[in-house]
Formats: sequence, C-alpha cells, structure tokens
Amino acid sequence: MNPRIRVLVIQNDCAKLISLMLWLEQFAEFEIAGVGDDTHNLQEQMVQNEPDVLLIDAESMSPERLKCLKKLRAFPNAPALVIIGESAYSEQLLSQESDLHLSQATSVNELCDSLRKANNRRRQVFVTANMPLTKAG
Repeated sequence: MNPRIRVLVIQNDCAKLISLMLWLEQFAEFEIAGVGDDTHNLQEQMVQNEPDVLLIDAESMSPERLKCLKKLRAFPNAPALVIIGESAYSEQLLSQESDLHLSQATSVNELCDSLRKANNRRRQVFVTANMPLTKAG
C-alpha cells in the first residue's frame, strides 16, 4: 500500500477551506497535514507538517509571499506546489514556481488527480536509480 499524500492547504476563505478539507477527506489516499490562512508562517508549517503537496489559493499571493515560496522551493525536499484560482501574482508564480495551476471551477476528481500527479512528479525527482556495483570477470 502506498503512503498517504500529505497536503498542506493555504486558503484565506474559511468556507473554501472547509470545502477543500471535506473533499479531500473523502479519499483515503490523502491526509490533511495542516491548514493555514496565510503564507506568513509557511516555512514553520512545512517543517512541522512535512507535506508532500502544498495546495495554495492564488488570492492569498502577494510579492512578499511569492519571495517566501521561491525560497522554500529551493530546498531539495520542498513539496509540490499546486495553485487554485487566479490573481495578478498567480501567472508569475505559475510560470516560475508551481507544478500545477487549477481553476476555481475544478471538480473534486480533477483536484485529486492533480494532487496525485504533482506528488508523483515530486517523487520522481528524488528517486535514485538502483545501480549496484559489480566487478566484471
């Protein structure tokens, strides 16, 4: 059995946050690693919760938060970044830092498929080839 995909959700709107949590709890393969309404203490949340995927609302983006995400993405164990929605900063973030970008009208199945894909891309980067050393002859 594969380990559960740990998702850290950053969402400003309480109703949307609850909806996202209820959607993801329907699927056994996802685990809500943490929630937040701001990216201010994102680095602490990532260290504490160790998420596989960071699901962030585009409306919560600002230039300062964009810089914070860029710093966090520099670490080798950084989670996959999935952005939901549109904002002035989401296009810049999408082109530079994010793994996936979803619209607000995304269905539950599309969201889950996107989280799986983002997590798989993240894991592929860290998988090393098993190449045992042998001597010829």
